[in-house]
Amino acid sequence: MRTLGANLSQQTLLSPRALILLFLLSALAVDFAPAAVDFAQAGEMERGAKCLKGDSKVSKGIAKKVVAHAIKKWEIADLVDEQATKNARKEVYEFLKWKLGSPSTICGQYVTAGQKHFNKAYGDEAAAALLGTQLPGDASAEMKLPEKFSEQLKAQVDAQGDNAAKKIEEDYGIPPEVSKIIIDKVTSQAKTQIDRIGFNMPKKWDVDNRLVKGLIAAKRNG
Repeated sequence: MRTLGANLSQQTLLSPRALILLFLLSALAVDFAPAAVDFAQAGEMERGAKCLKGDSKVSKGIAKKVVAHAIKKWEIADLVDEQATKNARKEVYEFLKWKLGSPSTICGQYVTAGQKHFNKAYGDEAAAALLGTQLPGDASAEMKLPEKFSEQLKAQVDAQGDNAAKKIEEDYGIPPEVSKIIIDKVTSQAKTQIDRIGFNMPKKWDVDNRLVKGLIAAKRNG
């Protein structure tokens, strides 16, 4: 029995929504006997049916679950309130659209990979959002770090001097192309003018768990 994963590699000209519909139709056409559909395929069919009813609604639900997963994984329930959680859900939803392209594309991945894929792939971004980070979204690549953590980074740049980029990468997993922007901003402007350090986030870069640990420490110590 052909799966949507196979169709994705061979039907690249079709939209994610069309691929979902194609999977459902092909699954039904092969064999109507319930025994012919295994658990994995049944899950894909169920998720595909949900997406056909509204990919934006499903995508928002995915973001909501990723945020809940992040709170549990990082044990930060004591650091976030209801408003922070609501803001994070919106941030993650907009981030997923920016990262993947559209709610239809989000749904395409959801159908084939399920919720666990998103929890694993974007749980760190969700944690960062919960802790006050502005994620890229709304057609903007800008990422803004929380004020307390920005103050910590500014102090670190001052203390490390020429070794700042290497130290930032070691401590927070921030790649050189981003740390260079951070250092340039900190050293070229009066520190009082920078409340929150911002930069354009490369799409190929995923938030590192070391950065999340740094954000948590700054939040707890602040």
